Amino acid sequence: MQYIPAGTSAKTLLHLLQTMDHGTFKKYEPKIGTAKNYNLTAITVPTAIFSACNDQFVIQKDCATLKASIPNSVIFKLFKNETVKIDYLDLLWHEDIDMINDSILKLL
Repeated sequence: MQYIPAGTSAKTLLHLLQTMDHGTFKKYEPKIGTAKNYNLTAITVPTAIFSACNDQFVIQKDCATLKASIPNSVIFKLFKNETVKIDYLDLLWHEDIDMINDSILKLL
């Protein structure tokens, strides 16, 4: 845990900030105004979007927008636990990771 966040680049972080600023899912743009939107309707494989109920990094509205942009093959799994506040890092390192893994395995 001492190395988190790790394994990313400045470009990845800038892309994230651009996505948050524009409110759309676009390619990385080194020059403002040059990026094109990803064609999410072209995704034809079943896709699962995982989100956490207490995530302050990716809000539920954004997940719902992403889900609406991808064709009907999307499976949206929202982890809700009233007694434990789950955020996006918990999807990897929660103390009750079996609860999360079991939900993922059911999708497979």
